[in-house]
Amino acid sequence: MSVKKNFNKKVFNTFPKDGHIIENVPYVGQENNIFCSFACQTMIFKYHGRYIDLTDFVFNSGVGYSLAYSKDYINYFPISGTFLSQRPADRNFVSELYGLKFETWIPAYTSNSIDDRWCDYWEKIRNYIKNDIPVCTGVDLVSLPAIKELMHGALWVDTKKVPKFAWNFFNTPHEIVIVGYDETKKEIYYNDPVALALGKRE
Repeated sequence: MSVKKNFNKKVFNTFPKDGHIIENVPYVGQENNIFCSFACQTMIFKYHGRYIDLTDFVFNSGVGYSLAYSKDYINYFPISGTFLSQRPADRNFVSELYGLKFETWIPAYTSNSIDDRWCDYWEKIRNYIKNDIPVCTGVDLVSLPAIKELMHGALWVDTKKVPKFAWNFFNTPHEIVIVGYDETKKEIYYNDPVALALGKRE
């Protein structure tokens, strides 16, 4: 499902107004509330001609039979395969298994301002998109318009009137695939795997 989201106006003004949309990025929906990352990676694998389904990808990522224990918690705290298979080393393994290259990138948390870090991030994203490389990225789930619309119906709350700081209490990690942007319209386009979990076909 391709969805639009508005840009931060201050950051938007630092870039030339252009745009690009990657055609034919397959949509894969997550089957439950924890598989967004695997669904996003499956979309990208399919786009690059590796025709695997979500179940195969989850299996080859080690979910379901990987488990670790951390000494940092009392009496050892179990860490599930869902968490373990999200680490860069594990994503590298699965990428190499299918003949692809994986790169993880996080803006440097130095003395730079939040806007500077956002500009670094956005420059990286737009360069990938311009070269027809879709990008899997982390977001705050409740920042997405479709989720706010769902909450509006479920909670009977006008989400447009909810103060911005209040959304911090609902902060939930999520992943989407960015497939395009249009800086003239101040929009980005992305495939959101949660659509299937919300009962939509795409």
